[in-house]
Amino acid sequence: MTKLTERRHKKNVITSRGMTRKVGKGCATASPAQPSASTTKLQLLQQMADASLNVEDLQNVQEAADNHVQPKSQASARVVQRYSDKDIEKITKMQALIRRRNVQKQIRVQSEGKGIVGTRIKKPAEGTASVAGQGSPLRTIQDNLDQSSVYNQMRVLGGAKMGGVVGPGEKEKPQPVASLSADLPEGTAVINGGFFAHQSNMRSEEGWDPKTAQSSSIPDPVGAYYKHDELKEVGQEGVGRPVGPTSTRSDHLPIPSEYQDYYGQLNVGAEVGLSSGPLLALDGTATDIPDPKKDDRFKYRLGPVGDQEENPRNKQVGVMTHAEDRNARAAISVKGDDAIMHTVTPTAMRPNEGVTMEQWQQITMAGAGIRQEGGNPASGSTLNLDGGGSVYMGVTGESPEEMRVIAKGQRLGEEKERPVGNIIASLPDAKVREDE
Repeated sequence: MTKLTERRHKKNVITSRGMTRKVGKGCATASPAQPSASTTKLQLLQQMADASLNVEDLQNVQEAADNHVQPKSQASARVVQRYSDKDIEKITKMQALIRRRNVQKQIRVQSEGKGIVGTRIKKPAEGTASVAGQGSPLRTIQDNLDQSSVYNQMRVLGGAKMGGVVGPGEKEKPQPVASLSADLPEGTAVINGGFFAHQSNMRSEEGWDPKTAQSSSIPDPVGAYYKHDELKEVGQEGVGRPVGPTSTRSDHLPIPSEYQDYYGQLNVGAEVGLSSGPLLALDGTATDIPDPKKDDRFKYRLGPVGDQEENPRNKQVGVMTHAEDRNARAAISVKGDDAIMHTVTPTAMRPNEGVTMEQWQQITMAGAGIRQEGGNPASGSTLNLDGGGSVYMGVTGESPEEMRVIAKGQRLGEEKERPVGNIIASLPDAKVREDE
């Protein structure tokens, strides 16, 4: 596909083997119930299986009973009774069934097509232990999800070499993902792209000159409010225009000056495919994203709790005031030759459901297997994409109507799919598809 880059002096680009940022200027277990005189052997087996006692614990129980001493482990001490090998076999089989059921509720891995590996992860239900060990990538993802949200990933094997950006042409309006992917080969993985003007009343810095602006003399360490009332609306003719350079059209809107250092680019070959942000990881290293509690640029609401008002930046297209709140999210990673697409979508898409940007950075790094190996493009890079109702991930079928939707940010009650400014498409390596 290409390379992710940071927007700083043309280094940090995401390529088929990297990404750049072009800068413009151990499980808890329940304890089994104490057996009573009326507890049957079958009930006792069930209680012990529910408590996830392992084979070692069971053998410890049997050994203690044989020697008339207390079991070594606390879990085993709950039940001092001799069990035959047959009983232990029954218990372990029951444990396996229960654990398998718990695993399936929390994580599912399956093929989404030739050369596309899909993973879905949910947080454990209230009162249920995670099937993952503390500090593992799965546990990291679960710890950052809320109960209402689902993390989906598609790993496209060899997809970094077989990808690109698809979008409307000059002056065209945004289109649904199914329409934009109509001409793509069957079995192509797609995900929504970067930010774009989705309403006519969104404002842009196009035509705005900070040197001559009336507000340029207002002192403000981070440029907080200083210009937003001076910016012009994009108008109906501006709806659909992407923020930052793309490969599909040249009439892009400028990247907001306050956020240029946090934008990145997905490059297709030597060309810019699309721009978006923030860049979450670059060449195996997590990027620095300001704390919303200390930086108003990343807050949706300003002022003390109980007396808050909307951040005036919210009027401008391409800003990152959404970082503080929980939202549906999308991102693209490039790691080695693989393209990895990520989404988090709340089941009901209610306000303040999903993940914050800080949580999203941790989730995507864990999901892509980026382990802080700084400076190595093969270690992986990740770029955040447009979120909220724009989130969409799927696999193309023989026709647009046969698109298989993996995740969608569409809100309840919305009858039509929300159009987007562009999409990222990735096809598995031909050899991978032939081998399957």
